[in-house]
Amino acid sequence: MSINTAFAGVTSNETENGNIKIDTDKTTNDRIIQDKLNDKTTTNSVIGVKPSDPSQIDNTMADSMSPWTSLIPIALMFSVFYWFLIRPQEKRRREQEELIKSVKTGDKVITAGGIHGIVSRVIDDNTIDLEIAQNTNIRMMKSAILEIPSRNTSSTVVN
Repeated sequence: MSINTAFAGVTSNETENGNIKIDTDKTTNDRIIQDKLNDKTTTNSVIGVKPSDPSQIDNTMADSMSPWTSLIPIALMFSVFYWFLIRPQEKRRREQEELIKSVKTGDKVITAGGIHGIVSRVIDDNTIDLEIAQNTNIRMMKSAILEIPSRNTSSTVVN
């Protein structure tokens, strides 16, 4: 029993024992395909040498690389993310927490919404009353405070 397959001018017949017999036209492209299919060894594209054992094809590159070398780029990316993104953000967060904890009555503050005012009363750990005009107080969260300009701080915390 044979199976006939035709593809791009190449006709192949698969016989019962699994061998493939290829019949081609005598064109140049078909001869190139025939030669490639009949070639038992292929050249190693990295080195350009035909290996004596076809099972060793492209194993030379894999053998020379250690599993640890694939982790080096990942470690470099993590260190870049840590030093340029995570660490500065944590530093800003800590400074903001210290600023919020140190708010006391009489401090001039600037809120995240751009409101300037004076803290008239600290109600609890999270809430303050802010005087924004004479006899005009608003109650707000301490976490909305961005800056206390009445203190000489060298850096301004911005969200």
